[in-house]
Amino acid sequence: MKRTILLAILIIQIFMLHAQENIALVENKYQKFFNEAYSSYTSIPHGILEAVAWTNTRFAHIDESFATSCTGMPKAWGVMGLTEDGKNYFRENLKLVSQLSGISIDEIKHNPEKNILAYAAAFNKIASQRGIKSSSPADYKDVLTDLSELPVDDKNMANDFAMNSFLYSVYSFLNNEAYAKAYNFQVYNLDLRKIFGENLDILSSKHVYIADDGIYSDNGQAYSPDPKTACPDYPVDSCYWVAADPSNYSSRNGTSISAVVIHDIEGTYSGAISWFQNPNANVSAHYVLRSSDGQITQMVHEA
Repeated sequence: MKRTILLAILIIQIFMLHAQENIALVENKYQKFFNEAYSSYTSIPHGILEAVAWTNTRFAHIDESFATSCTGMPKAWGVMGLTEDGKNYFRENLKLVSQLSGISIDEIKHNPEKNILAYAAAFNKIASQRGIKSSSPADYKDVLTDLSELPVDDKNMANDFAMNSFLYSVYSFLNNEAYAKAYNFQVYNLDLRKIFGENLDILSSKHVYIADDGIYSDNGQAYSPDPKTACPDYPVDSCYWVAADPSNYSSRNGTSISAVVIHDIEGTYSGAISWFQNPNANVSAHYVLRSSDGQITQMVHEA
């Protein structure tokens, strides 16, 4: 059994390396539909839809003619690779995209144009709900997470690693000059260290080991489900980003800032950070400051 498993892994690795080396040769037959999506939803950064499609399907429109996984993994559909039946494990993002876009599940599954436009509509709606309107793909990390089929489970390190592996693939695609030239988008030069913090070294490592006690790179560095990442709006080394629960704030909708309110927490620094994760708290702050040394945690985008 071990021999069979090792051989399967080796074949998968060889295929993936081969695909990565020759990805510029993969034809995107649906570029006009992506262009249509950007024309309909002008705030979506160009390239980010292609990055998701490339990560999930390599621009293939998956339909009934594609074989199901021999591992029993849920089937993905269309160019964007959306899941209808999550088998009580994966999130059923095809249904979510259909609900948010108003496009039927059947159309999303079988029509590549509708598949792409539905995802774009859902992306635009979630970004609007979150108050995000930015030209930088880095600011849409939460939207990409919301639209992924992968489980969101901060207590499960492997699931957290899987989600960040997906995000790393999307953002690496957007930073690649060859991909930008092949698929007609600008190179963003995103700061991946700022996005992924200390975990970037593991996410970009050629070899990753998943053991009972953690996830490690080939040089022994450990993956952290809660890495220190830089603040999006406060560019200093002492500031870290920890997002508050979305139900605890709303958008300014472009209203200019006319005042800054400074609150006394009447509690601990760590307690405030934790409390703003509570969806029933109905309260949050853009920044929390630690009185002992001035460390700053940003919890809500200034937008």
